[in-house]
Amino acid sequence: MNIYNDLNKCIQYIEENLSNTINYNHISKIFGCNITTVQKVFSLIAGMTITEYIRRRRLSIAVSDIRNGQKIIDIAFKYGYKSTESFSRSFKKMHGTIPSKVKNKNIKCNLQPVLKFSESKKKNNIFYRIEEVEQLVLYGIKQEVDSSNIPKTVEKMWIKMKEKYPKITAVERYGITEFKNDKCYYYCAMKTKEEDLEKINIPKSKWLIFNTLSFKGRDIQKIIFEAIEEHAPNIGLKVTNKIQLEKYDSSNVEVYIMLT
Repeated sequence: MNIYNDLNKCIQYIEENLSNTINYNHISKIFGCNITTVQKVFSLIAGMTITEYIRRRRLSIAVSDIRNGQKIIDIAFKYGYKSTESFSRSFKKMHGTIPSKVKNKNIKCNLQPVLKFSESKKKNNIFYRIEEVEQLVLYGIKQEVDSSNIPKTVEKMWIKMKEKYPKITAVERYGITEFKNDKCYYYCAMKTKEEDLEKINIPKSKWLIFNTLSFKGRDIQKIIFEAIEEHAPNIGLKVTNKIQLEKYDSSNVEVYIMLT
């Protein structure tokens, strides 16, 4: 018996039945043990009970349901709550705000990713927000890059950019990855206009936004990959592979993933 494989099968069953009644006897059959043993193993490895994980996954998806215009009472019943009051209490415990306020796209929410069990460390709490940003006008340098090895090229671009425009460290700076005509381009950009910098117009868009304290290119690319491949699907969002945006300040980086 491979514990991690069996746990992943349990997770798959849960994901397929989040809007239905979860049958704990079926979970025990998948795992090949009684449910008490499954609960102990799950809690030991995941750091939470199966019940808590199911609750957090449902409340993660509920954010998208609310923003997509579903009625709160329908969402509450969909995920097994007997009243909107009990749903709201559970929602506020996880997200720190009541469901109706989440209609404001700028409210930050707490995402419970789909767990994938292995011997590597797990990820539980990931904070994100969805924001609609007006047209953004930036100025920068552009270079075609290999999409499979962006970090190495980008780091060299930023070194040159900072040497030529030292004041960029004192203003908001942006990294832009653009996919166009089967090619990948990266821009080192800032808000300050300079004559020899290319003007960049980013249209009004809706973005899925994550924060990171790391300024390393490989860490930022990892966040972008996980946001597209895991986090967006986990909360029912669809992304477009046109533009990805990094917004830097003195202490952290905000990673913007464009939504359809």
